[in-house]
Amino acid sequence: MMASKQSAALVMAMLALWGCKHDGAGTVPSAAPEKRATSPAIVQLLAAVPDSAAALGFIDLTEAPWALVTGGALMPLDEASRKSLDKELREHVERYLGLDVSKLQYAVGFVSGPPMHGAVLLKTVGGTPKVPGARDYEGGKLWLVDPERNVSLAIRGDVVVFGEDAAVREVLDTQAGKRKAVTATNQPLVDWLRQESKGAALAFAAIKPQSLPLPPPLAGLTRVAVSINAYGITAVVEGDDAAISALQTQADQAIAQMLAEVEQPRAAAHAGTINPLEGAAAIIGAAYARSYAAQVKPRRTGNRLSASLVLGLA
Repeated sequence: MMASKQSAALVMAMLALWGCKHDGAGTVPSAAPEKRATSPAIVQLLAAVPDSAAALGFIDLTEAPWALVTGGALMPLDEASRKSLDKELREHVERYLGLDVSKLQYAVGFVSGPPMHGAVLLKTVGGTPKVPGARDYEGGKLWLVDPERNVSLAIRGDVVVFGEDAAVREVLDTQAGKRKAVTATNQPLVDWLRQESKGAALAFAAIKPQSLPLPPPLAGLTRVAVSINAYGITAVVEGDDAAISALQTQADQAIAQMLAEVEQPRAAAHAGTINPLEGAAAIIGAAYARSYAAQVKPRRTGNRLSASLVLGLA
């Protein structure tokens, strides 16, 4: 059981490293990666998000995952193997989904509410889903794929929308011009996302609606943003003095507890009360934990709290 868990963890780590390495990191190790700009496709998808959105997020990849998988990014493939893999995988996906996802590399998600509901928009998707019961709706095709959970799927042009039925319909209404977009009515949220997501492959931003209550002392939090790129991960929270102070205290306490937990086996290693292999692992783990804690320790500037973690993958 332990071996299988270790193998799974190793595979996940390799895939994570591979994904970050291929996202804007370049192919020349000694060359600094260029600062990315958000793709026009993300801007187009944001223009289809309804005005009710209180939170926005996107995935903006420099290359389609399909091309990486079939192009030998995981391990070298000869030309014949690449072509064979592409053909076989394409036929398999077509057989079960009916969609062409080979060019998929852009996505935007949003959440509206309360009551909370949301959807994800995927760009550069072709084909027709193999789902019965398609209905015409505002220039697109709409499927209710899970009546019990009220989940729908829609296609309009090369954009697929998936999520709660109300949210999916809101997107189609927005695309048809029957509803205003978030880019036209909620400029503070859109600007907040753009400000905090420069060069990001993945980003999320939210501004708390007035009607959304939070428990004290966090009731004064106003907005949050997270972004991930080849350089690392950054998180930012803003709010009033009481909320930011409370959040900083919680974060500092969590970091202190983590360090205390890793220092115990490290002390045991120095005291010689655990076996040498466990001791070496404890010493290594404690060193990495201290470095991690120093990086992620929240930094406060006014009523803004930020933390970052350098991945070193660029």
